[in-house]
Amino acid sequence: MLSFLLTISIFLPFTIQSCINESFWSDELGTCVLPVEIATSSISAELNCQSLGGHLFSIHNAFENAAVADLHTKKLTGQLGWIGGWFNSSVPTWLWYDETPFNYQHWVASTEKGGCLYMDPRNNHDWRQIDCSGTFQYLCDLPPTTLTTPST
Repeated sequence: MLSFLLTISIFLPFTIQSCINESFWSDELGTCVLPVEIATSSISAELNCQSLGGHLFSIHNAFENAAVADLHTKKLTGQLGWIGGWFNSSVPTWLWYDETPFNYQHWVASTEKGGCLYMDPRNNHDWRQIDCSGTFQYLCDLPPTTLTTPST
């Protein structure tokens, strides 16, 4: 039976996921991650991520928050970094650039004001709001490139 399954698997197509440019696969987040160590505004960071087919990270639970904070610490020299939250004053509510639900929050009390979010992984993975023209490094959340090998 095992030899039969092995023989069949040779003839079946399989899918390989790879990441573009200097990005790498994150098993914890199930996505490609591109660290960008050039500090820029939140909007410029998001536009750069969009030009590559992705977004700044949106965070939907404590596990994702810890995983993104870990990547900020390991991959960005400045460690503080943009995440994809922004305040829509016309609604008024917080939104993610990728338009997924804003269903998790990890705020810290701050005297800073502004319409964009950055993460401080050194301080309990806290989020802080700041003016969107501030400059930080960032991580792009990029979809993997899927390659399907033909069957033989």
